[in-house]
Amino acid sequence: MKYFLSAYSQAEVPLYLAVKEARQRLQGLEGQFPCATWLPVICQHPAETPPTWQELKRPFPLSPSSSPSSPPPAPKLKLLWVLLVSIVVTGLLAGVRYLGVLHRFELQAFDQLIQLRPKEPQDTRLLVIEVTEKDVNDQNQQDSKKPRDISLSNRSLSHLLEKLKRLQPAVIGLDIYRRDPVGEQFPTLATELKQSDHLVAVCQRDNPNSGDLGMKPPPEIPADQALNRLGFSDTVPDQDGIVRRHLLTMEPSSICPADYSLSVSLALHYLQTKGITLQFTPEGNWQLGRTLIKAIEFPIGGYFNIDGRGYQILLNYRSPENYSSSSTPDEIAPRISLGKALADGLTIDNVKNRIVIIGTTASSFKDYSSTPYRSEQGSAQEIPGVMLQAQMTSQLISAVLDGRPLLWAMPFWAEVIWMGGWSIVGGLLVFYLRRFPYLSLASGMAIAILYSICLGLLVQFGGWVPLVPAALSQLASSSSVVAYRVLLARRQSLSTVPQE
Repeated sequence: MKYFLSAYSQAEVPLYLAVKEARQRLQGLEGQFPCATWLPVICQHPAETPPTWQELKRPFPLSPSSSPSSPPPAPKLKLLWVLLVSIVVTGLLAGVRYLGVLHRFELQAFDQLIQLRPKEPQDTRLLVIEVTEKDVNDQNQQDSKKPRDISLSNRSLSHLLEKLKRLQPAVIGLDIYRRDPVGEQFPTLATELKQSDHLVAVCQRDNPNSGDLGMKPPPEIPADQALNRLGFSDTVPDQDGIVRRHLLTMEPSSICPADYSLSVSLALHYLQTKGITLQFTPEGNWQLGRTLIKAIEFPIGGYFNIDGRGYQILLNYRSPENYSSSSTPDEIAPRISLGKALADGLTIDNVKNRIVIIGTTASSFKDYSSTPYRSEQGSAQEIPGVMLQAQMTSQLISAVLDGRPLLWAMPFWAEVIWMGGWSIVGGLLVFYLRRFPYLSLASGMAIAILYSICLGLLVQFGGWVPLVPAALSQLASSSSVVAYRVLLARRQSLSTVPQE
């Protein structure tokens, strides 16, 4: 016993080694006491670790059900408390979201998902005739009296419409404002503007709130034909200047008597050649063939506390696959410059039965709109107004003729349920995973799965499902349950402190 205690009391000497050294001291007693070095026999529980001398010197005895080297048992969480915390977190985030606090972050996440979608072929049912900066300069040289703020002269427009008429387009959209009458010098152009059923002109509504006076339609368009031959060019950019919504119709004004937007007028003319006309459901929704076009009802998606007047839908941009730059919607359709079009660049193959949109892309006229796509410098990708009209027109005819999905979002109550589900996921991860590395890995995998689901729904079905609120719900719920567990552990440790 002396030898055993002397060896065992040394620092970090295991129990078995101390017993072994004490047995070796009994070698001299083997002759008098056979098998003396075999004793004593240690009966050890295989699941328990033998204590060291330093652990035995503690003033409080160890619990018989726990090992000295094992950590204290974790405080037990009740599943009901985890669910309650998740529900509270969901309610708080839903309230914060309804106030519009997450508006900017949700739109940025939406833009990122839009950019990750697969590229699509150009819409060859459209043809864009663009008035470039070179075309403007060439026209100035031909007509020195033409004001600089006019992108398309009467001479050029008359010549262009004459060429297009022979090539039989389905409809022509003139996305250029014309405030002044044609005059007696171009009687053919004046007659074409007055009588052509295949020409849709553009105007802009006045906005007293912003001080915008609007733009009147061409004087040659008869007032009784405004419904079929006019379209407004107004858009509804978001607070960051990016156009994510498509305004289909608004109440006509005295300045711009058009009921439909230019893109809607062009799409309706084109679909009419396919035997499809606009119908209205008993609920007031649009019906084009088998395609139901339902206006978004605010609040929806990431939109809260915004102007929702008019018939609006989300704009589903088409990003062409044959464009050299990444993620840009600028080349949605074939395009040709005004100069090439007037120089016999138009053929019956690229004009007949197509939607022809005429507009300016010259940077001096500043007719550009920001899109959800990003340039190489990281700023919002801007496209000319005529290309934005092409995007909107293509969205409508592609949805009706090709079954290309329109973008949609869940109602607010469904989004709250979606957020609550991910909040419960975050709470259950903490409930079942005690170690932090495992919890971090599982949380990261859950966020990756959430991101993949949102992207998949957007690509396959056009669904805009909340990404940022759901991710915040999961992380906030996990953090809250972890904090609750730490609080329980602290209370448990305080309750076990001995009294002097």
